[in-house]
Amino acid sequence: MKNQVLLVLLVFAVFASFSCTSISSTGRSALQLIPDETLVNMSNKEFERLKSHSKLSNDEKYLAQVERVIERLSPFVPLPSGLTQEDWEYILIEDDDLINAFALPGGKIGVYTGLFKIAKTDSDLAVVIAHEMAHVVAKHGGERMSQQLLALGGSIVLSQTTKGDTKEERERLMKIYGLGSSLGFLLPYSRLHENEADRLGLIYMAQAGYDPRVAIAFWERMEKEKSFHIPEFISTHPSSKTRIMELNSLMDEAMVYYYGY
Repeated sequence: MKNQVLLVLLVFAVFASFSCTSISSTGRSALQLIPDETLVNMSNKEFERLKSHSKLSNDEKYLAQVERVIERLSPFVPLPSGLTQEDWEYILIEDDDLINAFALPGGKIGVYTGLFKIAKTDSDLAVVIAHEMAHVVAKHGGERMSQQLLALGGSIVLSQTTKGDTKEERERLMKIYGLGSSLGFLLPYSRLHENEADRLGLIYMAQAGYDPRVAIAFWERMEKEKSFHIPEFISTHPSSKTRIMELNSLMDEAMVYYYGY
C-alpha cells in the first residue's frame, strides 16, 4: 500500500498529459478538462448569482474609476476565442474590509470597495484589474477547475483501491494523498498562475499608457496593510516580497511597452 498514492498520482499525471491545450499568451500547455463554452456559461451564471446576492456599491467615484480603467485597458487585452470586448462587465461590491478583486472566465470582473484603501489612483487600480484580466486571457480559471477535478478523481480512485485496508491505513493514505496533491500540484500551480498574471498584467497596463512601475509601490503598500502573513509554500499566492522581486525582474520588459505607448 505504500506506493498506492504515488501510483494514483502517476496515473493521473499521464491522463493529464493528454488533456492539455496550448495557451498562446503564456507559451505553455495547460490542463483543460472543461470546454471553454461550458466554463464561460458557468462563470456567467455565477456572476449573475453574485449580482443578486452581493451588496453592490453605488459610489459614483469608485464606479467611474473602475469603468475608466477597464475601458482604457480592454483594447490591449487579447481575449480568448469566443469572447469580445463587449463581454467585459464589472460590479463593485460593498465590502470595505476586503482588499481584493476577481475576474471570471467569461470576462466578468468584481471589485471590492476595500481595494480603494490601497488603490489611490487609476494607475494603482490598473495594476489589479490588468492582473485579473490576465487570468482570463491565460485561462487560469479553467485550468484551476480542471486540476481540482483531477485531484478529486485521484482521491476517488485511491478510496476504491484501498477498500481492503484498515480504516486507519485508509485515512493515513488519504491524508498523504491530500497533502501531496496540494503542496506538490495545486498550490505551486496557483502561484504560477499569479506570476503569469503579474507579467501579462504589467504588459497590458504599459500598453494602455499606465506606468508599470507603480506596481512596485502598490504591492509595498499591500504588504504593510496585511495583518498576518501566510507561509508561501502553503499559500495560493506568492508572498508580497517574492511578488515585488518578480515584478522588478519583469520591469525592463514592461517598460519597453510603456515607452512605445
